[in-house]
Amino acid sequence: MGKRTAIIYNPISGRGKSKRLSGKVARALEKSGHDALLSPTESTGDARRMAGEFAENGIDAVVAVGGDGTVSEIVCGLDGADIPVAICPAGTANVLALELGLPSAPEKIAELVTKGKVRRIDVGRIGKKRFVVAASAGVDAWVVHDLYNTRKGAITMATYTGHILRAMRTYRYPPMLVEIDGKPLGRSVGYVVVANTHRYGGPLRIARRGKCDDGLLDITIARGRSLRTALHYTAASVARMLPLLSGVKTYTGKHVSIKPEDDSEIPVQIDGDPGGTLPVTIEIIPGAAPMLVP
Repeated sequence: MGKRTAIIYNPISGRGKSKRLSGKVARALEKSGHDALLSPTESTGDARRMAGEFAENGIDAVVAVGGDGTVSEIVCGLDGADIPVAICPAGTANVLALELGLPSAPEKIAELVTKGKVRRIDVGRIGKKRFVVAASAGVDAWVVHDLYNTRKGAITMATYTGHILRAMRTYRYPPMLVEIDGKPLGRSVGYVVVANTHRYGGPLRIARRGKCDDGLLDITIARGRSLRTALHYTAASVARMLPLLSGVKTYTGKHVSIKPEDDSEIPVQIDGDPGGTLPVTIEIIPGAAPMLVP
């Protein structure tokens, strides 16, 4: 009997691209003698549940076909099980796939499963949830929540435009307090990103020295609390100059606490999906996820 590989995919990711890619990956694996088990998700949380069930019942590898949200759900579902994960990028930003230098062709993804090396990466933990790229609190998290409240079908970069414009009109930048490894940062901030990678989303670069296997979280805080400064920060992120701005500070740590300074309800996003509201405590789990790389 060949090795068993689960292919978990989000059928609406990439406007149906993930469904097509999943079939091609399955056929390529079967040609190599693997048993490929296709498992489409239907709603948020399915990838996590499926990964957990595969881990309990025995599986040799998992292929995540989708975006960073699908990958983080699968990593969460495997929950430390020593089962390697290959990524077939089919989402909006595909940050972790870019970070790891992964191919996108189905045949190459099948080669990762059959011949790839294992690279153990760190995982961020927020309660029972996990992230592989980043979690944040502030205006971008507000955009994510707003988008998912009205989501219909696949998400593209263009999908975010209307929600960003709405945030520009309505978001009020409530103040937050941040503590890193037990040390309060003092004055309140308007925006916080806790990253596991140096890429963030699309063209944005937040943590200039961030590495997904260094055992540390990279924390970027911005004290500005206005639309003008938010636009300034965004432009600087695209230009990879955000940490050089006044009012922006970067830190590393293993334990981060974020809470509202007042009674505001401040949204959180986790790998591009809604992650509830503050307060949150974020920790790093070093080397928790075995990923297949070339």
